[in-house]
Amino acid sequence: MWEPTKCCCCCDVRSGSIVIGVFILVSGFFVLLAGAQILAGGKSDGPISCWNWYEDVSECENKFWKVGKTSSITSIVVACCYIKISSFLLYGIHKKKTAFFIPMMVAHVIKITFMILGSVVLIILMIYEGVPSAAIFPITVGIGLAIFLKTYCLLVIRAYYYQVSALHMCILLKNKY
Repeated sequence: MWEPTKCCCCCDVRSGSIVIGVFILVSGFFVLLAGAQILAGGKSDGPISCWNWYEDVSECENKFWKVGKTSSITSIVVACCYIKISSFLLYGIHKKKTAFFIPMMVAHVIKITFMILGSVVLIILMIYEGVPSAAIFPITVGIGLAIFLKTYCLLVIRAYYYQVSALHMCILLKNKY
């Protein structure tokens, strides 16, 4: 399997792993704050447009609020998990402990899997609903780029994981002989 030796052709994989960890940590805090802000507001704070096929506007608002509340709670839980595993990654990079890299790598694999499955379902639904291919193509390209970026981040973290593992192995062999 291909392993990057540098991140973005300019810095080593250690620096790239740190940038990835910090970016995920900071974005996790922003998602956490956004979810908390939505939950702190009320039904009337969100932009809701109810169509004519709803007879009762309050029923429409309740449905949209339930969806918004559920997605906000889910976002907060996921953000807390990402904050925790990115903290593990940064600690592992700082202390050169490979066990702390594993949660982030597993999370990346899970997210890539969900992104691929979700994009396949989305594309199938769009084709089924008769969305023109001129609209499907840019969405597919965007999803593909997001999956590529997530996979590249995984490979950068994995490459540094193997560098640290090899360093530990050399130290163990040196101490043994």
